[in-house]
Amino acid sequence: MPTSIARRRRAHSAPLTPSQVNLVIVGDSITGGAGVLPYYPTQLGNMWSASGGGAITNCGHSGYSYVTGAPGGSLYDLYEAEVKPHLVAGKSNVLVMEGINDLYNGVSVGPPAIGETAVQYIAAVTAYAQRAMADGWTVILVEPTPRANTGTPASYETQRQLAITSLRASAVGTICAGLVRVGDDPRIGLAGSENNSYFYAADLVHLGSLGNAILAAAVMAELRTLFGFPWLPAHVPYVITWLDTSIADACTLATVPAVNGGAVDTVANQAIYNATPATQGTSASRPIFTAAAINGQPALAMGPQGGVPRWMEVVNYPRGVGTVVLVAAPSAEGYGYFSFGTFQWALNLVTTHTSGLATVNHGVTSQYVAASGTLGIGTGPHVYVMVGDGQHADTTLTMDGASVALSTFNGDAGNPGEDQPFEGATGGGTLFLPGNGGDPGAPGYYGFALYTPIPLVASELAPLLTYLSATWGIPT
Repeated sequence: MPTSIARRRRAHSAPLTPSQVNLVIVGDSITGGAGVLPYYPTQLGNMWSASGGGAITNCGHSGYSYVTGAPGGSLYDLYEAEVKPHLVAGKSNVLVMEGINDLYNGVSVGPPAIGETAVQYIAAVTAYAQRAMADGWTVILVEPTPRANTGTPASYETQRQLAITSLRASAVGTICAGLVRVGDDPRIGLAGSENNSYFYAADLVHLGSLGNAILAAAVMAELRTLFGFPWLPAHVPYVITWLDTSIADACTLATVPAVNGGAVDTVANQAIYNATPATQGTSASRPIFTAAAINGQPALAMGPQGGVPRWMEVVNYPRGVGTVVLVAAPSAEGYGYFSFGTFQWALNLVTTHTSGLATVNHGVTSQYVAASGTLGIGTGPHVYVMVGDGQHADTTLTMDGASVALSTFNGDAGNPGEDQPFEGATGGGTLFLPGNGGDPGAPGYYGFALYTPIPLVASELAPLLTYLSATWGIPT
């Protein structure tokens, strides 16, 4: 292992704070800004800022490659004037390198030649990374993503896979301190992922807003791994709405912190979640703050309470595949049933994509009853994980006791049942928790609710579940 990297790794053995890190990113149009807003650097910046980091310096350039002399522009040739001056004395200087153009361009312009081969790509990023490391940068490399626009060489995907294999075999410890392994992400990194308009722009090269969020979260995860930064809820990619009653003074009425037995009109802490808060503008429909509802933690009494429907809502959410996370328990008036079947919110284990319904059990046996389409997940305070790929229909989640329920769903229009934890209009609009005013949803105590239109994968779910377990006293 080169001495420079070994020394930096020892220096990072004690966790740093983001405020002690100077973060600079470099790359092609994916970094410089192309595709669908908000771009990856913007979303990474939101996560970084919520963690306490300063402004990110963006040195990306559309059309540029890493190799020197590239006809579309060379990042290597810009390094001395554009990147090196951003080194900050007294801080850990981190350079995130993204780029796919060295695999795309087919014109050779002197050594090291650019082209469509993995060898040429590795040579180009190696030359740049070693130059940066010699100046004191800690380098993080992002694996190349797929593309299929007009002009993409027929061998691009084969060469991309060879490049990824090479990076994983020897990059860390030689040309970088960290590797962002998006090359086999099931949403943005597989061959053909670029054809999925849910995550990619129409040009089949650049990422859409949700794809950019996934990339940002992956870079943030590598930063956490490298420096020991703590995970925060703001690191969940593209959270649309959330509710977390465990946050001090997050539940308010007219900006005043809620009191036990009092009404709540807003649950907000954008600094933690970077998302639209849950609100209720109608006084008669506001949920009731309960100081010790779930394992001693506060929660909101919602659904039919004392004959009065109470719920929260958020506007302008996109419909489609996504992830719902809940921490809830039945109230005295409730039955503890949360129906996911009305919208055909399919539950299926993302990591295996098995047919039907599968679960990851955390302390309790879960069972799928095919005849009734009901998943009975037991009683008591436990963490339950149900993740779907949106390919299976008509499943119902029966939730009893204080539980964390996690479901990835495919939002189909339909008639929401009265036990629906989330309900929304066809094609997007207002999202209700639980149900809506005319059909107020499952009565119970709600402590945590989160919705993102992104189907989260295991590496994204794990820190979230750890957070929920620690916060709500629910063992994993």
